[in-house]
Amino acid sequence: MKKLKIGIVGFGNLGKAVLDVFKENTKIKIVAIFSKHLKEKSIENVPVYTPQESQKFKGKIDLMVLCTGSQTDMLKDAPFFAKDFNIINSFDTHKKIKEQLFILNKICKENNTFSLIACGWDPGIFSIFRAYFSLFCNKFAVFYGKGVSLGHTNAVKKVNGVIDAISITKPNIMEYKKAKSGEDCTSNLLKREVYVVSNANHETIKNRILKIKNYFEGEDVTIKFLSHQKLNELKTLAHKGEIIGHSKNGSFEEYNFNFKTSSNPFATAKIMLAFSLKLLNLKQKYGAGAYTPLSFSPLELLGKNEAMRVI
Repeated sequence: MKKLKIGIVGFGNLGKAVLDVFKENTKIKIVAIFSKHLKEKSIENVPVYTPQESQKFKGKIDLMVLCTGSQTDMLKDAPFFAKDFNIINSFDTHKKIKEQLFILNKICKENNTFSLIACGWDPGIFSIFRAYFSLFCNKFAVFYGKGVSLGHTNAVKKVNGVIDAISITKPNIMEYKKAKSGEDCTSNLLKREVYVVSNANHETIKNRILKIKNYFEGEDVTIKFLSHQKLNELKTLAHKGEIIGHSKNGSFEEYNFNFKTSSNPFATAKIMLAFSLKLLNLKQKYGAGAYTPLSFSPLELLGKNEAMRVI
């Protein structure tokens, strides 16, 4: 059986989880890891290269799994790799997904490649459920946490003067109670707690964090400065989320979808694996271009026989 040849781009928490999850699947062969930061020549017998060295693997890798940060790195990495490879990522900046689809769709069509973006638990699986909920709910609300947001944490760590940090997301309890009772919610459904280690001026760091667009600007944010030891005590990979929807047309219904994981990156890697295994089939059916998980039905991912068992 021909194996799907994989390259992993980026080797932070998500990249490590992708390596662990993908290597266990007998249908996959991990060819290489591409990283700007790793000094090792290989990890678990997988050779390590710089992103620029990826050119020598054109035609030798079926799919690049992009695991870099969404704030800035992915905006450069996705167009770079999509020119020569099929790609999948878990890009999570919701406001920029439409823009990324437009950019990548043009690149993919010009180079006969396939991009599947925003393929995590949110956006990704939650996007699919939001689509279904919007069909028959008068309204719905989405809550996250308590958990560490990897994307928001990465954004804080990039702030000049920050030594280390985590960003914890919590649901706004008052708004959560409104959603459960079918009342209208405000737009302020979440609270962000940011914990920072820094020797720089704390007020300056705080102002820089609060100005990060698409992450903290306009959000309900609390920022605290801690020691390394105290920060490490707060670190966790666990996360959760919930979609709550209601319908009141003649009768009352509540629709609910819960997600909970002990490891945010491992959960994301498992979702990416499921789509990766079907990616070449999807490319053959739909052609070159850029897509999201919303583009495909469960039948196309499961197959007819498997789908019949869950109807």
